[in-house]
Amino acid sequence: MAAKGKAKGGPLPVGSIEAIRAAPDLGEEWVDVPEWGVRVRVRGLSRGEFRQLSVGRNGQEGDATAVEALALSLGLVEPRLDLAEAADLVERKSFGALETILGRIYELSGLGAGFRT
Repeated sequence: MAAKGKAKGGPLPVGSIEAIRAAPDLGEEWVDVPEWGVRVRVRGLSRGEFRQLSVGRNGQEGDATAVEALALSLGLVEPRLDLAEAADLVERKSFGALETILGRIYELSGLGAGFRT
């Protein structure tokens, strides 16, 4: 079976800027969080959003709460959280539940395990 957008046996077409901008490349999906008895909708982060995480990670060493809260506030689609709400969850809720959510956000963003270490 041919890859999405690829002609059988041929190369992919050269993309226009409009086609690139319109391409749905940020994955989005439902994630079950059994610890809370709910499911949430998450999405991958854009490169620009990832850069925001990197600045927080490198510019504020040791502030993992700020980085995780930002990732949660950006990547959680439903329910929506602002940064303060996300920071509160990071501080108060279980590691396992948040790891399920954040791990999926990072995976959908194309970030490997090396990002978390």
